[in-house]
Amino acid sequence: MRWKSRPFLAMPLSAVLAASAMPAVAVDAAASAERPGKAPAIGVASAPVATARTITLVTGDRVQVRNGSVHVLPGPGRANVGFLQQQAGSHVVVLPMDAAPLVTKGRLDRRLFDVGRLLASGFDDARAAALPLSVTGPAASRLPGIKTTGRNSVSLAKNSAVPFWHALKAAPGDVKVQLAGVKPASPGMARPSSPQRRQGASGVPAEHDVKVDLLDRNGRPPGPETAAQWSAYSLDDPYGMYGGGPGETLRLPAGRYMVAGFVNTALPGNANPAVAGMVDTEVVVDKDRTITFDARKARRVEVNVDRPSARKTSWMVGLLAKAAPNPDYTYFRWNVNMPFGAQMYASTTAPSPRFAFTAQATYQEPLLRLETGGPQPFPIDVHYAGYGDDPRLEGTNRLSAVYGGSGTPGELHNVAGKLVVLDPPPADDAQIPERVQNVAQAGGRGVLLVRDTLRLDFEGGLKLPTAVTYVPEGVKLRDLVKAGPIPVTTHGIKVSPYQYNLYYPTTGRLPAHPIYTARERDLAAVRVRYRGAGGDLPSSLLTETVGFGGPSGGWYVPIPAPTTRTEYFSTGPRFTREVINPFDDGRPLIQTETRTYRPGERREETMYKGVMGPSFATPPRDEDHPGRPAWAYRDGDTVDVAIQAFSDTEPGHYGYGQPYGPSCTQGSARLLRDGKTVGESDLPAAGAFTAPPEAGIYQLDIEAACDHPEWKLSTRVTSSWTFRSAHASRPTALPLMAVRFLPELDDVNQAPAGKPFTFPVRVEHQPGVRVEHQPRSTSAQVTSLTVEASTDEGQQWQPVRIRKDGDHWVAELHNPPKGKVSLRATAKDADGNTVAQTIQNAYAVTS
Repeated sequence: MRWKSRPFLAMPLSAVLAASAMPAVAVDAAASAERPGKAPAIGVASAPVATARTITLVTGDRVQVRNGSVHVLPGPGRANVGFLQQQAGSHVVVLPMDAAPLVTKGRLDRRLFDVGRLLASGFDDARAAALPLSVTGPAASRLPGIKTTGRNSVSLAKNSAVPFWHALKAAPGDVKVQLAGVKPASPGMARPSSPQRRQGASGVPAEHDVKVDLLDRNGRPPGPETAAQWSAYSLDDPYGMYGGGPGETLRLPAGRYMVAGFVNTALPGNANPAVAGMVDTEVVVDKDRTITFDARKARRVEVNVDRPSARKTSWMVGLLAKAAPNPDYTYFRWNVNMPFGAQMYASTTAPSPRFAFTAQATYQEPLLRLETGGPQPFPIDVHYAGYGDDPRLEGTNRLSAVYGGSGTPGELHNVAGKLVVLDPPPADDAQIPERVQNVAQAGGRGVLLVRDTLRLDFEGGLKLPTAVTYVPEGVKLRDLVKAGPIPVTTHGIKVSPYQYNLYYPTTGRLPAHPIYTARERDLAAVRVRYRGAGGDLPSSLLTETVGFGGPSGGWYVPIPAPTTRTEYFSTGPRFTREVINPFDDGRPLIQTETRTYRPGERREETMYKGVMGPSFATPPRDEDHPGRPAWAYRDGDTVDVAIQAFSDTEPGHYGYGQPYGPSCTQGSARLLRDGKTVGESDLPAAGAFTAPPEAGIYQLDIEAACDHPEWKLSTRVTSSWTFRSAHASRPTALPLMAVRFLPELDDVNQAPAGKPFTFPVRVEHQPGVRVEHQPRSTSAQVTSLTVEASTDEGQQWQPVRIRKDGDHWVAELHNPPKGKVSLRATAKDADGNTVAQTIQNAYAVTS
């Protein structure tokens, strides 16, 4: 599961290209001058567009940012670590809970988790394979993955971040790691000049000391290994955000603040902690102040479902402050991304119209369940320790559980065919794959790790099905097997047949009893079919709500398409979903429109429903950015296009390729006027061009291609449109059309081989831009349509017979005995607008 918060081309592309340029990665001006009118090309030196940008932290966790929103992708074995996030627009801090103690002790630079600053400095993974660090201490040279670049200066290869993090945690306390190569900053955000800041008698902004003390659920100050942090957010200055550790004093400008403190408390016999988030809704800093947060006063927060077997797969609590007026964002967020089994507590000092509270969770059927046998059986909550490509225990398995110590060869006796219960390795988790391999060599059937901490850090590569448990029942089983074998039964499934998506927002106050239980009959239920693309399509699903100031965030959940399952939704909030492979930014992404569900609503939906291709039916989402009025439009003399080239045919969906990542979507866009090139773009199916104001006949050509090995259909999409255009006094949608092929295909988008095949064909017009008090413009009638098919990837084309049937056409062809079918079409409307469209490998055939 991976954590996130938002989608693709939200704003006008012209604004994206202008706003996304960064000093560290500026486009070469001379090169741009050689190609007048050409948008920046994709490459190491180019400015990014509004697509996912990823950065790897020193912990091995990755953070994706898309349009200022955030996904956390925990490193191997770190899904249950928990993360503290602060976000004010594009300024984002993501602090893993197990890194917080090292930050508090001064061993780890807080800036290493300032994602917004790191991205602005050009350290995203597409541009930098390493992080510049300053490492001091006698044992510094023994840290893995680093290359010396100067005195105390090293370069950390990001692909070595996981072993570096293992070694750093085990290193002596005098080893300190700082971020190098980035200008030191004050504790607050980078900000423009702020007239709200109060002036002292000398004309210099007045400042005062603010200290925050934290007490845990036992009434004690946090210990040196406890995750604890505090932060202050200015209610007067939208760029005033500050953070520190427990008991730390910061110098803050005078003004009003909302202050939050977070502290973990260890629970006896349970690796999962109790986490408390506490807020003082208004602190007036007009003198030196000390604030004390006492977690004993916090209320229990919980989100439950009425299905006994369901377990949390994500669990997040948000504490929000409404920002002072500014053009960048509306709410400042403190989000606590909880370890799945942790307890949450929250408190506020007083109601405030500037405060908001959210509790959200997703539940699924566990992919693995374990039950003991014997006279007093009991269940144990477990989950897989590795990633999806590690071995699994699917189906029902009746095994004997035996004790294997820490998994060294000398401790493994008579384990063949058995579930081997292991203690944590005495040194560090990097030894886990080796210990699992020892069990495999001894003939073991699987491994159960019994942990007393949430940390489970290793690089993967497990040789046996390996589960981990953090709960007291796991400790109980370990103690029992030390005395002798215990019968156990495991039940494994490939994918959960359901998912609950629950979200509970409150404004102005913390609820008196923030414990929620969702009843299935009160929720909306959607039967969702996830199709493959000519075969299996391993994917991940992100479901999030759109609430205070934008998407709330969520976690990616693996979806091994093809599969069908039921997804339940809270009623009232607006939800959106996207399907993607979050480990590879290059495969096309399918996104849904935002919708609100009604109590008891039942509906069906298909994701990746072929044939994928350009579409204009679903407009840009307002929550992405209100400034994009249409997918392709003209405003003044700027022509801005962001064609959704990989949309499936399900209503309310759109899809696009991503131009970053190891298997990125390639493509281009080109605009011509009266046969002469106006501008070109190296972005797939997207670009922003400055056109002459005079009326003329324009041609827009786009191409988008994906060579991802799992993306076997709609591998290349090209379209060419002709239309008339001139200077537009207000945003005006271009009169573009898309030809949609709508065949009935199976769950991997295949059709019957060697048989006659008919399917509907529709021509979509891009709707006009909605203007206040005016309806959308009407579209001209389609006057001609031709369709052709190819079975050799476009080398030869044969005409397809079509006939009109009401508001659409029906295509009639004969499928080949094997292979794939490519489709192309031309259409013209009564206003003279045309489109020529080709979809290579549109669908496959099967016997």
